[in-house]
Amino acid sequence: MQVKNGLVAAALVGLTIAATTHVLAQAPPPASSPATAPPASAVQTPAAQGTPGAGGRRVGGFVPGKQRPPGDPDWCGPWTLTLPSGLECAVRIGPVPTFDCDHRNQSYAYKPNYTLRHLVQIRDYTCTFPTCNRHARASDFEHAVPYDQGGVTCACNAGARSRKCHRVKQSRGWNVTQPKPGWHQWTTPRGRTYTQGPKQYPV
Repeated sequence: MQVKNGLVAAALVGLTIAATTHVLAQAPPPASSPATAPPASAVQTPAAQGTPGAGGRRVGGFVPGKQRPPGDPDWCGPWTLTLPSGLECAVRIGPVPTFDCDHRNQSYAYKPNYTLRHLVQIRDYTCTFPTCNRHARASDFEHAVPYDQGGVTCACNAGARSRKCHRVKQSRGWNVTQPKPGWHQWTTPRGRTYTQGPKQYPV
């Protein structure tokens, strides 16, 4: 997020929230700045949909009246976060597909859209070949089932592959499938299988 001349530029930010989390907390300031300590209301549970908060929104809370896709956790959807400086940020929080995929960010072209690429990079974190640790941002966005063979450009058919591992995957006898979104199963020419799961972020 960039602020210039009072204007805030939009950006995508990776935020890790456990699936069982139901609150968002504003980070406390350093102990040397008691005057900027957040109020007790800085930790909010999502407001009920359609129930207006103060001024139609809650500091650090879910924006009422905004519908979230069916099946999304309670913490998904649009939020208004207030920074210690008083600047308010509109934030939309959504899940990263790791077990199910509703294809909400699917691209109908060969290349992924920015959101889809970003979510796959967050989910995989590194190249999905089990012994490769090249960062996902420096890797290719690669289709498990090739696009020209009917593979979709979606999180359930995509993974981060370093250029070297991308070429290995395309070599004769190699195969990569995704039994679940984010779970990459590599099969070698000898028939051995290795599975790489999504990145496990500390919570």
